[in-house]
Order: sequence, then structure tokens, then C-alpha cells
Amino acid sequence: MRRDEIQNLLKSQNLETVAPSAFKQVGNPIFPDQSATDGMATVREIVDTFRSVHLPAYGGIIPSSGATLTTTGDSGTLLSLSGNEVARVFIVELGSTILPESVDILVGGRVYVNAETNPTKSVNALQNTQTLYIDSKTPLTYTAVSASQIVSVVYQLISQ
Repeated sequence: MRRDEIQNLLKSQNLETVAPSAFKQVGNPIFPDQSATDGMATVREIVDTFRSVHLPAYGGIIPSSGATLTTTGDSGTLLSLSGNEVARVFIVELGSTILPESVDILVGGRVYVNAETNPTKSVNALQNTQTLYIDSKTPLTYTAVSASQIVSVVYQLISQ
């Protein structure tokens, strides 16, 4: 496969419109021998170009994707994502209560952190914990003693 053959094949196309079978028609499979050096270099350039456009955003926050969700009760779902979404959770805020009480924050049904509410101010249950990421398989829920417990979550979606 000559370098100009694969470049002509990809001219005026993008990765969504080019058919993988076209590569096989032009040069058959690429084997690591001397005659395939140019073809392998061209494929490497294509992969590096794709990577340079898409990988810098890997794990980065998607702009304008943040939200704050608030719920009230003794238990409930704080954040449940769908499909291939992944979110970074910044704050799980427990509203002030009349008396201190215990609240469990669960990820995928398992206790991630247990926090105590404060009668005078709101509490961030995630303070002094590791960064928390949630996906569609691990919903963020809570259980509390009081049916009037107010819990808020602040999150942003991240790219993958």
C-alpha cells in the first residue's frame, strides 16, 4: 500500500463515512514488512490525529453540564444516570436539622460515607473523601432517619 493510495481514499471523508472495508480493498491487511512501512506510517498519522483531537478531553468536565438536584425524605435517589454518562460529584449537601442525625450516602447500593447533620448549618457529606464518579450502573442514593431530611447533590458530566 502506497502512502498516496490511503490518502486518496480518505480525501474529503471523515471517520464516520469511511468504510473499514475500503482499507482492505486498497492494500489488503498491513503486515510488518519492509513494503508496508509507508502504509503503517500513514495509519499511525491518522490514529495520532484522531487522538490529538479527542483525548485531551478524556475525563474533562463537559461545559454547561452541571446541575444541582435536591430531594427531601428519609431515603431516595440523588443521581441516576443513563446510557454511557459519567458524572463527577462535587458536593452532597445535608440540610440543617433540628437534632444531629446520621445519613448514609450510598453508591451502587453500598455505603460510601456516613455523615452527621448539623442543627445550625448545612454539611458537605463528601468533605475529606476521594473524588466521586457515578455512572449508570452505580446510582447515588441516601438513607436518613428523618422524613424531612433535605439532601442536595452538585455534579457535572465528564467526557469519556
